[in-house]
Amino acid sequence: TGTGEEVAGIVGQNISAHIYNCSVESTNIEGYFDVAGITGHVFGDYGEVDILNSYVKNSTMRTTGYSTADNCAYCAGICAHEKVGAGNIKNCYVISSRMIAEGDKGNGVGGIVGNSSSNNASEKIENCYVTGCELKGNAAVGGIVAISSNVRPINNCYVTATSIYAKTSTVGGICGLNKTANTAPITNCYSAATLSLNGTPQYNCVGTGDLMCETNITSTTPAITNSYYLVPDG
Repeated sequence: TGTGEEVAGIVGQNISAHIYNCSVESTNIEGYFDVAGITGHVFGDYGEVDILNSYVKNSTMRTTGYSTADNCAYCAGICAHEKVGAGNIKNCYVISSRMIAEGDKGNGVGGIVGNSSSNNASEKIENCYVTGCELKGNAAVGGIVAISSNVRPINNCYVTATSIYAKTSTVGGICGLNKTANTAPITNCYSAATLSLNGTPQYNCVGTGDLMCETNITSTTPAITNSYYLVPDG
């Protein structure tokens, strides 16, 4: 646990280190913002930073504040916040865990990634899943990615048996908010999560609505191929 920013189970602030075959179980991780199970903030200043074959289980990731730079908290199962130089996230999963962003600036809660901002389309979020989890925040809450703000694809990912809640806007089964239309394609993904926008059920892969971050952002639709939202049983 921690009271500062960039708090995580393995690496808090990650400048250049690849992360392979790591796990976090039965752990409570708390910080002001950029909080995640594996790594809090990936910069990639010296090349790609890959996160591969890693998981989080039976753990809680919680933010209690937000970054004044963009009015977001960024809380996620695997990686909270990535800069443009980030690499691949592949074969990662989060099971039976909670990702919670508190307060009215508790924006950017994702099952795998909080803010995905890689500017290289060859760097992917791929073969990842979230199951049996709870995701909760003010806005931009997504089953795999909270905010997709550049071109990085999301491929072969799924979300099941998970509760996803946003208080004010932009909640999605796969992606909470997509920043630029027709980018960051979503391919071969599905979500069977229970979605709620302030108590009203939602049924979508990508959230709709506005979010006041560094500027006012309206969520747009990326290229979606062979991907679906499935209404949970019951």
